[in-house]
Amino acid sequence: MFWVPSTDGRTVITRRSLLIASAAAVVARPTFAATTPMPSLFYGHGGPWLAIDKKRKRELFDMASRLPTQPSGIIVFTPHVRARNITLASSGIARWSFPRRFQKLVKDIRYHPPSAKALADNVYAGLEDAKFAYSRDEHKGFNHTVWMGLMHLFPDADIPVVEVAMPFVPASRLFELGQALAPLRKAGVLVISSGTVTHNLGTFGHFEQPPTWAADYDQWTAETIAANDIDSLIDWRAKGPASTIAHPDDGGHFNVMMFALGAAVGSSGGLSWSRTMHEGFASTTFSDRGFLFG
Repeated sequence: MFWVPSTDGRTVITRRSLLIASAAAVVARPTFAATTPMPSLFYGHGGPWLAIDKKRKRELFDMASRLPTQPSGIIVFTPHVRARNITLASSGIARWSFPRRFQKLVKDIRYHPPSAKALADNVYAGLEDAKFAYSRDEHKGFNHTVWMGLMHLFPDADIPVVEVAMPFVPASRLFELGQALAPLRKAGVLVISSGTVTHNLGTFGHFEQPPTWAADYDQWTAETIAANDIDSLIDWRAKGPASTIAHPDDGGHFNVMMFALGAAVGSSGGLSWSRTMHEGFASTTFSDRGFLFG
């Protein structure tokens, strides 16, 4: 569960009460066979306001409701924690990793899932198979781009979580990392990429509606995923429209998606299915688009 501030002190919101409150927005789950591996997902983590954004809370909770069952464990990949030799976090509460002015908005929120040491060992095995350098010296606490999404997806905080630090490697290698961990989906493990389809901090607050470059890149991403064109997604810097404006930095917020895509594709060569779960923009240039992949 998680705590939120209220006029009468602290109020506990459980998964049950959130399910009731959002029932009108939840539609039927897709049909999955009993042996179907857990899907993977990508969500746009936007900014620190995600923690208290009621619309995004409903969207992410709805996304979790589409899963065939509750995950046995969760692996989250974020560009906000980078590493030359990958490290993991498998225990700990929220880590305050954004400007002080936002911390007062979330100071009463706690997200503390159970220890995920066993799941971490399976992740280490996958890293070895894919020949990724890693360190067993874990980093502490979960980055806000991880716990903010999880508190809406799985508010009871009762599922073991492993946060994976993102290595400085090309998009194709991140896809291979996802492929290496794909077998864990058959054991009910949910693989999550927390990023943003468009990410240009220099444009924050400069537009009253999404500019053409943001809308075009967002739409291209949706269409390319729907077309199952994995090669173009991996080569997004060359293939995507206005990619240098949509991602003027190293592209980590989009590259992180390759991890979830690789986990969904595994050794099959392509996606079996994909769904856009929600769309729109935060502050007009940060895409909120989210996907489920299978």
